[in-house]
Order: sequence, then structure tokens, then C-alpha cells
Amino acid sequence: SAPGLNVVSPDPNAGSTEWYIHGVELLRRREWPAAVSAFEGVLKLDAARSEYHAPKALACLGYALMKIGRADESLPLYREALELAPGLPGACTGLAAALMVIGLDAEAIVAFAEAARVLTGRVPIHFNHGNLLVRAGRLDEAEAAFLAALAVDAKHAATLTNLGALHAQREQFNDALE
Repeated sequence: SAPGLNVVSPDPNAGSTEWYIHGVELLRRREWPAAVSAFEGVLKLDAARSEYHAPKALACLGYALMKIGRADESLPLYREALELAPGLPGACTGLAAALMVIGLDAEAIVAFAEAARVLTGRVPIHFNHGNLLVRAGRLDEAEAAFLAALAVDAKHAATLTNLGALHAQREQFNDALE
């Protein structure tokens, strides 16, 4: 639909597919609370998670909940989505991000590593993974994560900055200046 037009909710008797499509449109419009309601409706209508879109609906609900500051509630949704559809991109990255936001760094490190394995070529995954590894004191692995990010985008400023800081921390000053 065109910008500025109201999004009309599906008929109350509509099925989960109509509500899923509605939720996706609300995500696109960044209408987070309304998207939460739409995806909750999808999951209520498909309690058995039998519809093809169930894993994506779970991941989308998790994302919308994170956008309104309810990351802790997104964890079981992302995990269920991954049980139904292992490797689902939105669930992989969402779980990793939610774990990081909540402060469960050890679990987030594992989740970002899995996301990087499943979704190649994504700078934010490698960048966040590297930052968590630095916090954990796993500097060799952090450097590898930052280098993976730079292999995708050699000019990613935040990664260059953090890699330079990592080299300075290790007193590798010639590398830090490059």
C-alpha cells in the first residue's frame, strides 16, 4: 500500500495467513505495537504451528517485541522458530541480537557464530560477534570476526575503529595505525 494510507486490519474471522501478511505490512511501516498484535493473532490462530509461515511469524513477533523494548520476551519466540525451521535467517540474527541486548554474552557469542555460519556476507553479524568476543577477552577470535566483516566491506568505519582499538589493546601499534 502507498505511504500515508491507513492499514486496515483483516476481518476478525480471517485466517492466520491474512494476519501474517498484515503483520509484515505493519513491520514495513515500523508500526511496532500493531505488528506485535498482528503476529500474536497469527500465532493464536495457528497454535499448532502447522502453517508454512509459522516460523517466520514467530521471528517477526520477536523482532517487533525487541523494537518496543521487550527483548526478553523475544527469546522463546526465536528459539521456537529455529526449532521449526533451523537456520531461518531472521530467527538466527534475532536470537543473537536479543541475547546481546539482554546481556547474555556467552550465549550471544554462540548465536552470532551460528548466524555468521548460516548468513554469509553480513557485516553487522561479524561486527557484533567481534565486539562480544572482545568483551569476553577472546581477542584472536574477535580479530577474526572483525576481519570477516572487513572482507565484506573494507571501509566499514566502526569495524576499522574497533579492530584498531583491539590492535592497540594488544600493543600491536603498527597494525593499529594501518
